[in-house]
Amino acid sequence: MHFSKHTITWSFSVLLGILGSLPSATMAQKPATGPKKKKKELPPGAAAHMSIVALGAIPRRRYKMPDRKDLDEIEGSTDERETPKPGGDQGKRKRSRKSRKKTPADSGASDIPILLPPKPGAVPPSALYYRLVKPNNGNPWGRMRVGFNNATSITQIQAGVPLEMHSMDREHRSTYKKYITIPPLKPWSQILVFLTPGRKGKTPWKHEPSVSILNLRSKALKHKNLFVKNFSNQTIHFIVGNHQPETLPPGKSRSFALKKSTGYHRIAAMNGKKRTLIINTSVRVPQNTLTVFAFHNADPQTNGGKNIGVFRTTISKLPPSVLKKKLPTPTHNGGDQ
Repeated sequence: MHFSKHTITWSFSVLLGILGSLPSATMAQKPATGPKKKKKELPPGAAAHMSIVALGAIPRRRYKMPDRKDLDEIEGSTDERETPKPGGDQGKRKRSRKSRKKTPADSGASDIPILLPPKPGAVPPSALYYRLVKPNNGNPWGRMRVGFNNATSITQIQAGVPLEMHSMDREHRSTYKKYITIPPLKPWSQILVFLTPGRKGKTPWKHEPSVSILNLRSKALKHKNLFVKNFSNQTIHFIVGNHQPETLPPGKSRSFALKKSTGYHRIAAMNGKKRTLIINTSVRVPQNTLTVFAFHNADPQTNGGKNIGVFRTTISKLPPSVLKKKLPTPTHNGGDQ
């Protein structure tokens, strides 16, 4: 059979058109994909155990001379502490109150400065609040205490979910404001959360702080009993027992496995810039504990002349029977233990 040149060209064009109109699946086979992996579900009631410590400079004290309102409050508090004697004359007692209010300066109260509370944001919140998925006795908020350069209690919370924590207006005790977010924690973990100011100034805690999480049950700390971290903005030189001297830049940490049979271990630290001694002490490492040293920025006027403060605590590692204790209900975010 004879085909002309035009016939061949037309046939080829038709073939290309047919192929182009076919779905792409007929042109190339899709790569085979296996079944999607199911997201690992947490056991019902799985909990993590957490405590929070805020590290930073202690604000300087503020005073003022008392005004008339302050003197009246002082006088009123004095009257409230007095109790009438049985059978006494209440009228005479009222008159004596009035006479005392006329001459508050006679007691010398007007010459004594009054200690003012810290400015809002000069110190961290004393507690943080988080919403309960299921309200506890009608209260939708859980409460977690915050230690300021001090250790605080452990709170059992729900594992595997982000935890938004709110501060509360101290004066009105009603306004909740989002403060920090704790990322989902592993079940049956024991966590120490460090908060450090994210900004400088006289009210550094007014803004969201930096969050650092230490998991006492991590593999890195499984056989360790001493943890040292530098939260200050200066390099620190330190020595632990018979170990070689160490240099710890800002933000870095070191952990040690100290022998328990040797009793006390010496720990000394020095400011790398000023070459001044920060701490020189001895510690013991009890069985199943982690001793933590955290260095942070401080105000020399409220920290014994040193611009670096030291937080120190020894934490008992919770046994498995406590770690695996379920929350009261699967939807409850826990509460102070």
